Amino acid sequence: MQRFVEKQNIARSERLLFEQFCEKSHVIIRERLLVSKRRLLLDLGQQMRGRRW
Repeated sequence: MQRFVEKQNIARSERLLFEQFCEKSHVIIRERLLVSKRRLLLDLGQQMRGRRW
């Protein structure tokens, strides 16, 4: 019984770590996408004006 409880605790800990990893990965990806989007919009705006700042 104790071994079963230990395995459950380990599984729960692993699941929490994995969820935290996924959440951090999503945050990093979202931030990189926002930076890329800003750069593209800046470049597009500069091209539409026909000059670079």
